[in-house]
Amino acid sequence: KVTERFADRRAEVVPFLMTIIRDVDELYHEGSLGGGDAPINAVTLLGEWQIAEAAPLLLNLLEDEHMDVLYDSAAYALEQMPPETIDTILEFGQNEAHAMDAMFILSKVGKGDERSFEFICKVFERRTKQLDIITVAECLAINNVTKAETFLQEKARHKRFRRYQEDFRKIIDEVKAGLWG
Repeated sequence: KVTERFADRRAEVVPFLMTIIRDVDELYHEGSLGGGDAPINAVTLLGEWQIAEAAPLLLNLLEDEHMDVLYDSAAYALEQMPPETIDTILEFGQNEAHAMDAMFILSKVGKGDERSFEFICKVFERRTKQLDIITVAECLAINNVTKAETFLQEKARHKRFRRYQEDFRKIIDEVKAGLWG
């Protein structure tokens, strides 16, 4: 694999990858070097290598509506980041506009982390749409299935969430069976 050949040169390669993403607008166009895919490939490699110092740059890509071409790649790269990025992601998620993005990322990066679980619980409390409630329940279970089971059982007792009881049970069972996350 080509990325393995560069692994021992990370100190040189990482700043170059970050420059491709940050400063070189011309590389986003189809007619450019790499056919417009150089930034996507740079984002992907930063995620594969779990380059923690790239997290703020990748989070900025999620914020920038002009960078929608990189959104999915940046989100996936962030999900691969090491746990030392949790604080940065939690801070990003304090903006309600980014809470769902942060939640998805923290369900994986912050797997088992108490602060990440509590953040996802707060996101859950603020959801009103059925799809959002189910999605957040899935992230809770991926983050910590044992705590999620207790949390979701408690929530299912309340009128607001009672109708989701079977959905919650199915999510927990599927995560326990290894079908998720």
